[in-house]
Amino acid sequence: MSDEQPAEAVEEEQQDQPQGEPEQAESKPQGPDWKAQSRKHEARAKESAAELKKLKEAMTQMLSPDQVADKDAAVQAANQRAQEAELKAMRLDVALAEGLPRDLATRLVGTTEDELREDATRLKDLVKPSVSKADAKKGTNPAPQAEPPNANDLLRQIVAGKR
Repeated sequence: MSDEQPAEAVEEEQQDQPQGEPEQAESKPQGPDWKAQSRKHEARAKESAAELKKLKEAMTQMLSPDQVADKDAAVQAANQRAQEAELKAMRLDVALAEGLPRDLATRLVGTTEDELREDATRLKDLVKPSVSKADAKKGTNPAPQAEPPNANDLLRQIVAGKR
């Protein structure tokens, strides 16, 4: 039974002590630390001011709407010139590949290589020297015609009475 008495004595001592928070905790005010919050917001305001200054500097370096429009127009003109140059080069390549003279490359019509090739074959058929049906059967070109007589030969023929 002697073991039980000290346990009861400990329980009585614990009951004598006040329960809850210690006395020091009661002396501090409850709620947020207003000074810490103030310092936090002050630091955030300084950061925002620095960021605002950077943005204002960036805005002064930005282009005006008129300058942007001018640059857009220049870019569009450059793109158009580049497309025209590519099409011109493609026409020349197709014309030479199809056996057309360089001068006829500008006459090709189309925007894609296939369209240009089709037009080149049609133009090539039109440009071919035409051969008559009789010559096609013979397999030869027509015979060259004799040169017209010159003035002296005509006079001699007239004097001789042949004409």
